Amino acid sequence: MNGPRSKNQIDVRYFECVVDRLRKGDLVMANEVKEMAGHPRFYELTRQEEDLHNRKNGDYAGGGAPMGNFDRVAAILEMYPGLDLGSNVIVGLVYMLKQLDAVLWLLAQKRDGQVEGIDARLGDIGVYAKLIRIMFEETTAKEKLENAREEIRFSRDGQWPEAIVNSKGACGCKEAHRGADGCPNESPSAEGQNHCCTNSFPKW
Repeated sequence: MNGPRSKNQIDVRYFECVVDRLRKGDLVMANEVKEMAGHPRFYELTRQEEDLHNRKNGDYAGGGAPMGNFDRVAAILEMYPGLDLGSNVIVGLVYMLKQLDAVLWLLAQKRDGQVEGIDARLGDIGVYAKLIRIMFEETTAKEKLENAREEIRFSRDGQWPEAIVNSKGACGCKEAHRGADGCPNESPSAEGQNHCCTNSFPKW
């Protein structure tokens, strides 16, 4: 009989498919079903994760301790107690180190990876290296900008920093001229016209 199927018909068909796959070994073993009260799909996903873990662990730690990759990377990082783990550069290096460790382990075991081969992992290392360089450049540029801003702020005693008001003046004047408050006064420029030295200070 054609037409829309009821919810009960859909549920029955779904569980028939589950039982069929159990018999084929695609899901959990049939003799385990009685002890599993959760959703059948949950156990299917669990078996898939078990298979993925088995293959990946073979790449990262096969032939050694199951957590060997974590232990080795942790041992390396332990040698640098001052690392700032909040830095994106350091995070990138840790990610790259994970791939480097996997390559070294696969080479030591004289085999290629099941999930990702040596060549692919070397490619990942190259990508990480470039990303880390970009992040390092951006971080360095940001630090230089912050330092430049600090140099043009008043110091605590109200004096302009020597890096800005030096013996040559702040704006091309022949000399630096300071008033009682420490701020550069108006002084003759190289062209002989009066203007305030502060006019040439960058606006931040």
